[in-house]
Parts: sequence; C-alpha cells; structure tokens
Amino acid sequence: VIGTMNRKGSGSFVSLHEILGSLTEEYLEFESAVHDKSFRNAREELYDVAVSAILGLVAMKINEV
Repeated sequence: VIGTMNRKGSGSFVSLHEILGSLTEEYLEFESAVHDKSFRNAREELYDVAVSAILGLVAMKINEV
C-alpha cells in the first residue's frame, strides 16, 4: 500500500467528483485485470482502489472536500 501511495502522490482531492473519478478509474482498471485473469495485476489494482478510497476519506476528514 505504501508503494501505491508513493506512486499516486500525497496530493489531496478538491471535490467529491474528483474522488469519484479516481475511484471509478481504479475500479475499471481492477475490472479489466479480473477479466484478463491476471491475479498479480488485479491485486495491484485493488490496492489502488483502496488507496484512492483512503485518500478520499482523508480529504473529506480534513474538510478539503
């Protein structure tokens, strides 16, 4: 997860729509990996989904959204 956060950056979201866009993009990448039956890629994409969700929650918690 730390590696994913390092790759994605620590910048926060500025709106709920930005959070939704990030989660949707990561979900679609996860879905694609599942359809490709790539366990390794699916796991990496699922980490990305989780990191996007956590960063969204953090942004909401500190009232940046």
